[in-house]
Amino acid sequence: MLVSIGDEPGFDAGSRTQYFVGTFDGKTFEPGHEDVRWLDVGKDNYAGVSFSDVPASDGRRIYIGWMSNWQYANQVPTHGWRSQMTLPRTLELEGDRLVQRPVKELEAYFVQGEPAVFHVDAGSEEQALPEAVEYLQVRASLENKGAERFGLVFHYEDDQSVVLQFDGRSGRMVLDRRQSGYTGFFRAFQYRAECFGWRYGSGRAAGDCGCFFCRGVREWRRVCAYESDLPGWWMQRCFLVC
Repeated sequence: MLVSIGDEPGFDAGSRTQYFVGTFDGKTFEPGHEDVRWLDVGKDNYAGVSFSDVPASDGRRIYIGWMSNWQYANQVPTHGWRSQMTLPRTLELEGDRLVQRPVKELEAYFVQGEPAVFHVDAGSEEQALPEAVEYLQVRASLENKGAERFGLVFHYEDDQSVVLQFDGRSGRMVLDRRQSGYTGFFRAFQYRAECFGWRYGSGRAAGDCGCFFCRGVREWRRVCAYESDLPGWWMQRCFLVC
């Protein structure tokens, strides 16, 4: 069951979506757990729906949400439009956890590039992989060998970037858009999306993760970060200065 909650006063994250796993007899839903679980760690995924009449031969449950937040939906710095939808994703249960993956149809937007391998030592300079494309999908297999923090930085201009950072000590994963461009129109837009308990401890393989960086019309960008085969997504909007 998906539950979209509104913008509650005192709740920094604003309007977001929870999910509950349980049983439904057509009248009553019985949750199988007491903890609150979030469909998306990011701030910009609300009131989502899944598609009906997917052919049985396909069998996927495909979800799409409203990519905004009622904290600042009426203040976003746009002209002639206000919001758009999230990237579509599939929803699957693995045990009592919801696992989300990008729909396979998104592959048509990307051309497979040559794999690049980088070895970054503590204290060394950043490794850069320049790209100038409309749509960018990064698939990274990361391994931490003792660093306190490491991650990926997506630049649009030198002074505009989105940071996906991993903390090797706490297992925290952060998607930070505070320097992404127009952020001052609402204080809570500068919220740093965080998730704890991930597999990024010192000396352990981080596993596979991915990130979409999509450019549509000139006034906006969106970043969607996820970890393969685990139930975490970060859907965040960005308003870059063009």
